[in-house]
Amino acid sequence: MVTFKTMDEVEQEDKPQWVLHPFLFAAAPVLFLYAFNIGQVVPGDVVLPLAVSLGGAALLFAVLRLALGNSLEAGMLVSLAAVLFYTYGHLMSGVRDAGVTDRPAVWLPVFAVIFALLAFLVVKYRNRLSAATSVLNVVAAVLVAMSLFNIGRHAVGTDPEIPSPTITKSAEAPGAEKPPDIYYIIVDAYGSQGALDEFYGFDNSEFLGFLRDRGLFVPADTHGNYFETFLSLSASLNMEYLDFLAEDPGPGSNDRSTPYRMIQDNAVCRFLSSSGYKTVFFASGWSGASHNHSVDVTIAGHHLFDNEFYNTLLRTTMFRPLVRNWLFTRDAVLSTFEELPRVTERIEEPCFVFAHIVPPHSPFRFAADGGVPVLRGGIEGKKDAYIGQVRFVNSKLEELIDSLLAREGEKPVIIIQGDHGPSYAGNPASRELPSGEREPVDEYVRERSGIFNAYYLPAPGGGTHELYDGVTPVNSFREVFNIYLGTEMERLPDRCLFSTYRCPFDFTDVTGRVGE
Repeated sequence: MVTFKTMDEVEQEDKPQWVLHPFLFAAAPVLFLYAFNIGQVVPGDVVLPLAVSLGGAALLFAVLRLALGNSLEAGMLVSLAAVLFYTYGHLMSGVRDAGVTDRPAVWLPVFAVIFALLAFLVVKYRNRLSAATSVLNVVAAVLVAMSLFNIGRHAVGTDPEIPSPTITKSAEAPGAEKPPDIYYIIVDAYGSQGALDEFYGFDNSEFLGFLRDRGLFVPADTHGNYFETFLSLSASLNMEYLDFLAEDPGPGSNDRSTPYRMIQDNAVCRFLSSSGYKTVFFASGWSGASHNHSVDVTIAGHHLFDNEFYNTLLRTTMFRPLVRNWLFTRDAVLSTFEELPRVTERIEEPCFVFAHIVPPHSPFRFAADGGVPVLRGGIEGKKDAYIGQVRFVNSKLEELIDSLLAREGEKPVIIIQGDHGPSYAGNPASRELPSGEREPVDEYVRERSGIFNAYYLPAPGGGTHELYDGVTPVNSFREVFNIYLGTEMERLPDRCLFSTYRCPFDFTDVTGRVGE
């Protein structure tokens, strides 16, 4: 029997095509996530997932091409697999937000059926794939080009000028031969006593009494300067407010590259390094505090997939059910508390030690006794879990403080702060008024602004210095440097500036409302 080939089949045989789309679809999700979060991700973090994604696509393409004997067909199947693999997590987030179950036992079979049906069509029309291949090459290339454009635009963009504090030495510097070690410990989302009592029904006075008994100064009426970690640490580690960010990049921007850079190369570390200190950095799983190239010693206790970029990428894929929430592991937190009192024993010079400890911030992995918590759903379940981690952190801080103060010789300076308060009590952040203006909600302002704040400032003769009630993180190192390093830094007004996660540089001064 004589058969006739269609024009598409003849062209497909006569004109070999570049099959690029499988590799472009494999690269696009990785590049898109990086481009969307470029200010928060180290460029080197992109290399491994990009190589794995492209390598997986290449291997699958080679196997299918060998098995099927058709490059166009193999390319279609690889692209189909890549698209389904990388869209699974996004679709599960959508169905969960819509109130529909996102259980893998329900949806993975659905995706398998979709792949099987589309693969059947590819195989059935294997000789008519030329036009579709051309279209997919273009579509995939456009997706990659969009991400590369954003990455390139960011690379050639002009960074705003970062203000630097004026640091002058007084005529009479302190007479100590060796200035004290300085420990700066951030316990993420640790709220003030007022916030814990009002919104969580928790009385933290026993722990505060322990601190005062050990000579720590716990200021009353304490609040943070900002409502997000990257803003708070940028301000405290540079001893400056971030008002300039409201001008460049501006109130509508979500580009966090400047404050992240201010954390990773900050004025406190620079000044202490110039004053003879060795700087030690305990990295956390949060990307803003996962690395710091300007310090002398970095200690990272988290494993590969605690990397925020890797974890976020995996949660968009079909590996989502296997991936735990990012930020920290139990072992990393326990290791940090264990190593903190030991690290300065190996260094002769005075040390500045910075540690970002994620708990009591979620995810909730510690019960009050340090065991694995039993979690309940809803707001009350989150509140209980949060307080459990507060109590766990309290116990570890007590051990750490006793260990540091038990040393022979000069005692260290210890600053322990929350970067901002918690937000698990269900208080909305803001109201959108009819005019489109944003109005901060009073309850949220009180919950999120109140922070834990404590200082051990050793004085000659065994006593301790005290600061002043209401001192905020932006002034912490100004005061410490004046006391111990002979500087004459001006005290800044203690302000509290509200902004939302989506518009972090649209600041509203709520200083007068934090205690209402």
